[in-house]
Amino acid sequence: MDLNLQIGFYKRKKLIRESVAEKALAESYLRKARNNIIAMQVDYEVSGNEAVKKLLNISGFKEHDWVVVKGYYAMYMASLACLAKLGLKSENHNATISAIEFYFVEKGKLERNFLEILKNVSLEKEYVDNLKGAKEDRITAQYNVSEEFEKRKAEETISNAKAFVDRMEKLFYDIIREEERKRQEEERKRAGAEKRKKSADKKESMKEKQKPRIKTEISTEAAAKEMPQEAGKHLNKNK
Repeated sequence: MDLNLQIGFYKRKKLIRESVAEKALAESYLRKARNNIIAMQVDYEVSGNEAVKKLLNISGFKEHDWVVVKGYYAMYMASLACLAKLGLKSENHNATISAIEFYFVEKGKLERNFLEILKNVSLEKEYVDNLKGAKEDRITAQYNVSEEFEKRKAEETISNAKAFVDRMEKLFYDIIREEERKRQEEERKRAGAEKRKKSADKKESMKEKQKPRIKTEISTEAAAKEMPQEAGKHLNKNK
């Protein structure tokens, strides 16, 4: 389905919608993404460290599958953070993935080559595609019993999740800077409009103040011209 049609469908279903309240949650989503990154790394390190497992009395602990799960949710929360910063709330994982493409990749806020990465399923800098791939890996890792497979997928997810969250965090702060730039631009425009209005009001006020003075000058000048004539009339009468 065309991406525009997908977004339209999700909006009609209220799976993507505008939300002022969601914007206030943006930073908490980003914190959750970072917490998931930490939890993912802890699970991986503990799973492969017999000394730590012995110390904690968890000798059978192997959580490579949950590394994939937590890596996926780290990417998902980072995606929600950026969407929330735009004042958008996503209620569905598929809707979130489409929204990332529509609002960031399509609009040039994430590098354009990501579209080709998505099409070619490339492993190079696959931020948006990694989100899709990690979702599939989450299901596979939970049900595949091969320890080697789980470890390999966990390692891939750790690398992908770190890169993805780092990039989305940069995007997050890019959005903040863009909002601040727009706010300052609006303030400059408003200040400029107020300044022009004050200047216009001042000019109008000066015009109003000048009007009586002009009339007075005209009256004085007319009176001065009439005085000799009046004086001549009086002289003629006296004769």
